[in-house]
Amino acid sequence: MIYPALNTLEEEVFRKKLGIVAELGAEILHVDFADGSWLARPNFCSWPQLMASGIKFEAHLMVNNPLLALQAGADKAIRVIIQAECVTPEKAKILKSAYPNLEFVISVVAETPLETLTPYAVLGFKSFQLLAVPPGESGQVQDSNTIARIKKIKSVFPDCNLEVDGGVNENNLGALFTAGANRFAVSSALFSAPDIKEKYKFLKNLIGI
Repeated sequence: MIYPALNTLEEEVFRKKLGIVAELGAEILHVDFADGSWLARPNFCSWPQLMASGIKFEAHLMVNNPLLALQAGADKAIRVIIQAECVTPEKAKILKSAYPNLEFVISVVAETPLETLTPYAVLGFKSFQLLAVPPGESGQVQDSNTIARIKKIKSVFPDCNLEVDGGVNENNLGALFTAGANRFAVSSALFSAPDIKEKYKFLKNLIGI
């Protein structure tokens, strides 16, 4: 699946891109939320605007305390992505139990050892994400170890859902998919295209969807 990714500092840009995604007919929107607790740079994210749009979305909570974001409106997402660097396996399990209708995804940055995911898997988490660029701005170059990390995760957890967030574009999407990832958050490669609708179709076609 290709998920248009929304990450901006400005409300006007948030609204504009939300409208673009609505026109694309995208199945799911990926929304980044940073409150300044984990990342130094907070971004703009409006849960009421997301809910009013009628678009299904996954919420990437790049925060030290995901519970606050869930209580503020992130619980209206279809799935929530939390950082292993911020939430222990035990706390993640408590969140999962408190919100049984949500799919919880455990994300790790490029520097975090993949063995970190094992205790989450033991506790029943079946979806993971590789944050393949330094968390923050869109448009960064993807970490060169991403494909190797995908293969390693899939060798240990062959049935897991695995998302790649950061640096995904037409030049690496096919290889990422072949390596075993099945979810892709795409921001600058999509929204910087001259024809966003055609680029979205092109990216989907690259992985046969």
